Amino acid sequence: MFRLLRAWVAEHRYGNGTIADFIALADRVSGKRLDPLFETWLFTRGKPALGPATGLSFGAVRPAPEPASYPVLRRTHELLARSGG
Repeated sequence: MFRLLRAWVAEHRYGNGTIADFIALADRVSGKRLDPLFETWLFTRGKPALGPATGLSFGAVRPAPEPASYPVLRRTHELLARSGG
């Protein structure tokens, strides 16, 4: 993934790119056709299914721990909401 991101920045610095450009670059960097991956993650409504068909098991997916900054951010949002800001 990091190779892909570095390549993207190098190729599109000071410019723009499309989703199709990103997918084509990902294919080149990986050496594989990644259409099924991007179809699932970018163009399919909802979350990808878990289970044997996708190779993702329920036990392998755990929620990420809450970042330490979240309580401070929550409190800031509460204060801003009260002040009308």
